[in-house]
Amino acid sequence: MQPSPAQNRNTGAARECEVEPDAAPAVVLVAVVLLLLLLVLPPTLSLPSE
Repeated sequence: MQPSPAQNRNTGAARECEVEPDAAPAVVLVAVVLLLLLLVLPPTLSLPSE
């Protein structure tokens, strides 16, 4: 029953996420690029099941 190591790990993970504010804009950028690629590609490529 040692909650201190678990708490330290949780706070460390939270701090790492807060220290990297560039991660969110990067994810948004990737999503926008993927959407643009899907719009540019023919619909036959995005629907291979038919």
